[in-house]
Amino acid sequence: MSIPVLLALALQPAIAQRVMMPEPMLELRERMATVRPAPATRLAAGRLKTAAVDTSSEAYRLLDAAYIALREEDLDRAVENFEKAIPLQPERTDIRKDLAYTYLRIGENELGRRQFEKVGELDAKDYRSQLELAFLDYDTGLTGLKAKARELFVAVARDGDAELQATARGAVSFIDAETTTRMAPFLRAVEIDPNDANAWFRVATAREERNEYRLSAEAYRATFRVFPGARVLMGLARSLLASDQRAEGLKTLQSVVDLKDDLFTSEEARELLASLGGQ
Repeated sequence: MSIPVLLALALQPAIAQRVMMPEPMLELRERMATVRPAPATRLAAGRLKTAAVDTSSEAYRLLDAAYIALREEDLDRAVENFEKAIPLQPERTDIRKDLAYTYLRIGENELGRRQFEKVGELDAKDYRSQLELAFLDYDTGLTGLKAKARELFVAVARDGDAELQATARGAVSFIDAETTTRMAPFLRAVEIDPNDANAWFRVATAREERNEYRLSAEAYRATFRVFPGARVLMGLARSLLASDQRAEGLKTLQSVVDLKDDLFTSEEARELLASLGGQ
C-alpha cells in the first residue's frame, strides 16, 4: 500500500477509525464511576433543591416528574422532563449534571458530554464535572478533543480535591507515555525522509494530544507541504489557536472552509470559526 493511500486512510474522520478506550484509561474512568452519585442520592438532592422554587411553577413540575421517573428507572421519561426543564432554569448546573448522568446511563455519551461542557462554562470550579468531561472528550477519539481532555486532566490534577487529582494525574501520565511511544518511530521516519507526510501527520496528532501546540503546528505544516488537505489544515488551525496565534489560526480556519475538499471538516471549521467570532 502506498504512502499516499496510508495517509488518506489516516485522514478519514476519526469517528470511522475509533477504537476502544485503552485499558488503563478505562480503569481510571471506572474509578470515577464508582464515586458518582447513586440515583437515589441524586433524587434526594434534586428534590431538596427544587423545594426552594415555586412548587406551582412549570420548572418544578417538570423536575418533580424527572426525579420520580429516575426513582422508577424510567430513564427516557426522566431525560424528556430534564430537557424541558433546563431552558426554564438554564443556569442551574445541578439539573444539567443530573441530565448528563442520565444520558450516560442510556448510552448517549455525546449528549452527556455536551451537558458537562456547559456545566464547565457555568462553574469553572466543578472539578468532578471537568473530569467527567475529560474522559468523554478523550473517548471520542478526535484529536482536537483528546487535546482538550489532557488540558482538563492537567487542570484537575492541579486544582481538584485529592481523590480527583489522583485520577487526573494517572490520565496525564498515561497520555504522555502513550504519545511518546506512538511518536518515536515516526520521529525517526522524518529524520530519514523529511517528505514522509504520513509520519509528519502522526507526529502532529501526537504532539497536539500532548498539548505541545507550537510543535504540532510545525508538524502539521510539514505534512501540508507534502500532502495538502482540509484535515491537515484543520489540525494546524487548532494548534495555532491553542498556542495564542489567533489571527493566523482564524485565517487557516477560513482556508479550511474555502478548500471544500472535505465537507465534514469544512463544516467543523465553519462552526468553530463562527463560535470564535471570525465569521
